[in-house]
Amino acid sequence: MISRIFHRIYSDFLLPDRLPLYRELLQRFLDGGVQLLSVVEYWDRVSEGRCKPEGRFLILRHDIDTDVDTARAMWDVETSLGVTSSSYFRLSTIAPKLMREMHAQGSEPSYHYEEIATFAKLRRLKTVSEVERNLPEIKARFRDNLLELRDKTGLPMRTVAAHGDFVNRALGYPNWKLLEDIDMRAELKIELEVYDRALESLIDARHSDTLCRCHACKG
Repeated sequence: MISRIFHRIYSDFLLPDRLPLYRELLQRFLDGGVQLLSVVEYWDRVSEGRCKPEGRFLILRHDIDTDVDTARAMWDVETSLGVTSSSYFRLSTIAPKLMREMHAQGSEPSYHYEEIATFAKLRRLKTVSEVERNLPEIKARFRDNLLELRDKTGLPMRTVAAHGDFVNRALGYPNWKLLEDIDMRAELKIELEVYDRALESLIDARHSDTLCRCHACKG
């Protein structure tokens, strides 16, 4: 716990500016013939049969957990290189103006949702059975939040990404389980959850610039 707190303080206040390194990394991929795409752009190509087997792709995804200023700075780097990415914003980091700018330039801003974790903390749920008894209300909150965000930003938000919280790990119940409801996905026109098997089965490697490497931290 202490090491994680130190890492958060270091990341938020003491970490040197790594934007030049990020630019260099993206440029190396581009120079190597790799196509850098957002989640939705890659998914559209797959769905339409436009991804050739010999092609090489890097899907750029950012989860905007806390720092909107850094999100903008990284997006500025990407835009200068003609690269698109996906940025998933929590309710606490929603930035409508920035998100509309991203969308206008071809990138994908969308929702980094966490309704199961939020509800579990609010109601002090301790077990999976308690969560599942409350799923109708949790789904209703997700539906309301997504529709409000779409209305506030004017964006389609066709793909979404689950946020991982310590509560999810304690319960053994990730946020993405909400999207196992096929009828709700159809109603809300959600085409993809980033942890869907349909996408993950196409990915050869996943790399994350984060402290935690635990697979269970997904959503």
